[in-house]
Amino acid sequence: MARRRKYSYTKAKRERYLKEKRGQGNGANYKPWIKVQDLPSLGRSTRVHSVKTGRTHHFLSDLETNYFYLFDWQEKVIDIREQYPLQREITLNIAQEQEIKHQQDKYSKEYIDLTTDFLLTLLDSNGNHTLSAITVKYSKDLNNERVLEKFEIERRYWELKNVEWRIVTEQDLPQVKVENIKWCRSFMNEISVKTDQSQVASLFQYFLSDQPIALTTISKQQDNLFNLERGSTLKLIKYLLATKRIQINKLCSWMVEATAQDVIINENPVDFWDKENHVY
Repeated sequence: MARRRKYSYTKAKRERYLKEKRGQGNGANYKPWIKVQDLPSLGRSTRVHSVKTGRTHHFLSDLETNYFYLFDWQEKVIDIREQYPLQREITLNIAQEQEIKHQQDKYSKEYIDLTTDFLLTLLDSNGNHTLSAITVKYSKDLNNERVLEKFEIERRYWELKNVEWRIVTEQDLPQVKVENIKWCRSFMNEISVKTDQSQVASLFQYFLSDQPIALTTISKQQDNLFNLERGSTLKLIKYLLATKRIQINKLCSWMVEATAQDVIINENPVDFWDKENHVY
């Protein structure tokens, strides 16, 4: 019982969140309404730093974290605000109009501020900014009536704001892509990777040859050729992927399946998950 009360939502807690300016700002200055230490989650709570936003993001489940990796990678996404709070007076009005019971703390009886998992700022081809609200949920929970009622409040809220809103589940998640992003993402700012031009030029010759030689095989050959510590070229390949100087032209597990034939060299790095360019 004491453990539950630790996470009770009280008027004092809400006032503290407001004083801390949670749910306000953007980019590096944004503060999520809910942080990982504020309440227990069904999955693993995670903090992940984003080079794009310049801050640490807070996620309450593995599914949220995995979707973050996708959004953080996409070039068209220029800001990510997680655990975004909805204006409580509006959600209370919607709940009343629709005869839906608004979420309320069972101990304090304080009405809980509803949140949307992600509010993305997108940049279109014309340079315009648009917003997209995204709710992340495991598919099994979509059979829960109370969950659906909460979603209806959320849907109507964003409709009033003229913001696109949608639900995504683990079934919509391109898991291989996420694992690929995780695989190379840690090398985004890897200062220990040596990008000797002769080594890069030699590596690019493999890519230009259009041969079905596995990247893992290429890595070993390059390490031997330049008398490098084992795995050095593989780190370089990860770095080139992370900085989008190269990309993979099909959906595959890079460590196991990708070959030189699958690699495209980018003169101008692009978002290589962009389906419109038929690049996966």
